[in-house]
Amino acid sequence: MAGGEVECLGGRMELVAAFAEKLDEAGISVEETEKGLKVARRNDRVRAVNVKTEVFPGFPTDLQAQMMALMCTAEGESVLD
Repeated sequence: MAGGEVECLGGRMELVAAFAEKLDEAGISVEETEKGLKVARRNDRVRAVNVKTEVFPGFPTDLQAQMMALMCTAEGESVLD
């Protein structure tokens, strides 16, 4: 939310694929590295996306609040269901 990039050591894409897909739609890249996952905003503004929580491997309810906080900074309207 503050910009820049973060590396999540030990992160595995197969466990966060649905979350990473929504971040990608919002203009935030999630890339695998040798050590885990690197997350970085690609644009000046985050784009609004709609999210529907589902059972694994869908979008996890555990990340709904974090996505809601991110969408508060997004350009446009977002619906979290």
